[in-house]
Amino acid sequence: MAREKRPARPKLVAVLAATLALVLLSACGGGGGPDRPKAKIIEGTETTDITVKPDQPFVIVLESTPSTGFTWTRDGKPGDAVKFINETVVAPSGDEVGAPGKQRFRYRAIKEGDATVTLTYSRPSEPDSPDDQTVEYEITVK
Repeated sequence: MAREKRPARPKLVAVLAATLALVLLSACGGGGGPDRPKAKIIEGTETTDITVKPDQPFVIVLESTPSTGFTWTRDGKPGDAVKFINETVVAPSGDEVGAPGKQRFRYRAIKEGDATVTLTYSRPSEPDSPDDQTVEYEITVK
């Protein structure tokens, strides 16, 4: 005698869907909750002295034009107080040739102390060009 398939249990499906939704929402980590500080955003090269709290993420956002060969690169390790997380590139909003996009360098403050984040804007194909620009961000974690 063949066994018939049982229809899905609506309560079980609802519980599984709710559990999945909670897991996905908690993974987003948007606001960070009351104990975790929000990310600090630093745009451009005007402000180079940055103060953050331990465990606070911060993002340095710089304009770049990779279509011309110029990009920002990290120079060295910032030290023990800060950890590099990742780098992302945001394409220009228009389709103009040579239009600037943005590079985002994401870090997290690990512990109290000082660190230096050094970024250089250059053409990797032309080392030590007089057109290179280096910016040092002095990070204080307290």
